[in-house]
Amino acid sequence: MALLKGRIGSFLGVILISALVGTVAGEIFGVLIPTGFWHNVFAAGPKFQLGPAPLDLVVLSITLGFGLKINLCGLLGIIVGVLIYRKL
Repeated sequence: MALLKGRIGSFLGVILISALVGTVAGEIFGVLIPTGFWHNVFAAGPKFQLGPAPLDLVVLSITLGFGLKINLCGLLGIIVGVLIYRKL
């Protein structure tokens, strides 16, 4: 069971890192490429967001939120990450 748990954790880690690298690359391409068709292909994508959720304790106040933007390079990064994981 521990072997399966380690494999799932490493798979999710590879997917997360490759998605982050791909998304950052897409954002860099979006900055470097002038506005137009290719800019929209690389930089545009849906954005999923869980809005701010305040947690107000008497002594401490915390605001939690989560946002995820997926673009074409992020998807390509996920695909490359899966291929790399299969080779390992």
